[in-house]
Amino acid sequence: MIKLFFSRNSLISRLVWTVLFSLLALTLLIGGWGRHLVLDDVLEKGIDQQNVLNRRATEQLDQALVQRQDKLQQLAHLLVGDDGVLKPEADIQQLLNSRIWLRDAFNGGLLLVDAGGQVQQATPGAQGHIGLSVAGRQYFQSVRANLTALVSQPFTDRISGQPAYMVSVPVVTGSGRFLGLLTGMTLLKGDTALRQVVGNFLPENGHIYIIDLDDELIITSTRPGLETSPLDRLEYSGVIPALLAGDMSGVTRSQYGGQVLYSAAIMQQTGWGVVNTYSYSHWLVNSQDLLAQLFWLALGAMLLIGLLTLPVIRRLLLPIQSISEQL
Repeated sequence: MIKLFFSRNSLISRLVWTVLFSLLALTLLIGGWGRHLVLDDVLEKGIDQQNVLNRRATEQLDQALVQRQDKLQQLAHLLVGDDGVLKPEADIQQLLNSRIWLRDAFNGGLLLVDAGGQVQQATPGAQGHIGLSVAGRQYFQSVRANLTALVSQPFTDRISGQPAYMVSVPVVTGSGRFLGLLTGMTLLKGDTALRQVVGNFLPENGHIYIIDLDDELIITSTRPGLETSPLDRLEYSGVIPALLAGDMSGVTRSQYGGQVLYSAAIMQQTGWGVVNTYSYSHWLVNSQDLLAQLFWLALGAMLLIGLLTLPVIRRLLLPIQSISEQL
């Protein structure tokens, strides 16, 4: 039988080889089509997963800011005495120092600013700000005019020299008279909310960027050294042009080579964009391994089918071959 299989003049061997090559071509065709379908499916699921993770991360950052504002506002109410003026300095200092949760949330310190815009009191570690005037800062002017909480744009802190942002709430009397503002300063490099989001939602080898498209600013990022940098630091990335074009998720070129899956969402509290990026090649690793296993399985099945078909074809064609040899 094996001799017939390798015989060039054997009708049986020619037919078997034809069947085997046909099966091989069919395997390659189905394999290529399957690869395309699998990769498209993996890519779609990868983008969907990025969108889910990014929405959750954005919601958590929003919730963290709302919680900080609420806690600050509660403390601000305690700073006003029954007579409609600020409590004595010693009492206020004790209140500021005793709020452990707020001091952890605002790693740059808590500041009490009077109605004229001068810092009057601060928690330990931030007392170098006492005496500074913030009257010209946009966040002070906005809180004084609107009597509502505000998250400032990032800035460089004059004392520490580090990138930071402020969450500020008005300090008012029961009648609504403005007495000043209570503000918490967060140094971006040690922001506890961002660290928590990274720990909960960022896959290995992924990165988060918080950006302001209106002011063309990178507010902070898990990539070190990008805090309060202009957006053109990412000039080679395809993510920013895609976002400006309205594409909030997809695949594009990376600033650092290769391609990335990206997803973006907008924070309700600030209007900042939260962008999550992840290596495109990572999503392909598992699918490529699966496709390779399927290919070798199909190839082995093809050879097995060919070998099992050989005796059947031999039995069916031997009478025909015998007649042809007699002619």
